[in-house]
Amino acid sequence: MGFTIRSIKSICTKESFARGSEYYKQGDIQSVSVNGYGGTVHANVLGSEEYHIRIDRWQDGIANLDEECTCPYNYEGVCRHVVAVLLHMRENLASIRKEYTKSSGLIHHAFNTASASDLKDFLEMEMKHDTNLQKRFMTYFAEKNKTYTKRNYHSEVEDLYKSAAGGSQMIEHGCEIDFEEFLSTAKIKEREGDYTEAIRIYQDLSRSIAGNMDYVDDSDGYYGDCFGDALNGMTSCIISSNLTHQQKRQYISYMFDRYIENDPDYLAERYFPALAEVCTDRDDYTYWKALLEPYIPKRVPKKPWSDHFHAVEKIRMYILILSKLRDKS
Repeated sequence: MGFTIRSIKSICTKESFARGSEYYKQGDIQSVSVNGYGGTVHANVLGSEEYHIRIDRWQDGIANLDEECTCPYNYEGVCRHVVAVLLHMRENLASIRKEYTKSSGLIHHAFNTASASDLKDFLEMEMKHDTNLQKRFMTYFAEKNKTYTKRNYHSEVEDLYKSAAGGSQMIEHGCEIDFEEFLSTAKIKEREGDYTEAIRIYQDLSRSIAGNMDYVDDSDGYYGDCFGDALNGMTSCIISSNLTHQQKRQYISYMFDRYIENDPDYLAERYFPALAEVCTDRDDYTYWKALLEPYIPKRVPKKPWSDHFHAVEKIRMYILILSKLRDKS
């Protein structure tokens, strides 16, 4: 599916397309660039604030996009900021492909002609100033060189929380836990094609973060972002691994159960869009429908607001499933 107006409309709501079109026409896209090594498109769009958009796998068209925006949108389809960037890409696809081809060629030439000692010198120089690169480097080679034993990632993350809290019950603002080791390990497993292990890491990490939100002080934004990274990674791996419906059921059930547990609600609601991505065929939607039906409210309460919101959201979820099943009941 190419970059046509019709294909863009197919992955967003009418409202998101209309607002995204406005942003594009008004010139609210601040910048668009393409990474020559991985082909990732990065863009900045001005909305209520400036948001960053990342788009992967665009070379194969709309159908295979892997996109992310820093805005808080978590409803059906892609957000208006992504729509604006896609409209820009549609109009400028030839020049974007040309930029990527040129940049990619230069990077690969430099990489392939550099000596081992030059690469080592460059890496050492960069690691002196980039602690995250140091951690990714150590994680990568630790995973490469050690004898493999099945790790309990959930237990390891829980130990980090205990260590960070010390003798108190709260982890203070400014003492945020660094989850880079787990995210880097999961990405290594992805590159190696070991999606099952990558999913397990992302799942354990997101579960621990959600379960410890009551013990962090004034850091919901940071931990919420980390939770989002882990859940997005898990979702992406499930999609990339091309699982059968029977293989996928455990993950659909897990995400749905976490959504229903609603603890905490501001993270649990993110499982809705994740489920919408993971479910791709009739069997998936039929199973999701069976899980949801016992929880469909008979009436929508007006108060309190949280009960009203969750009732409406379950109905929205049900309507989405019925539309995917072409069930007009």
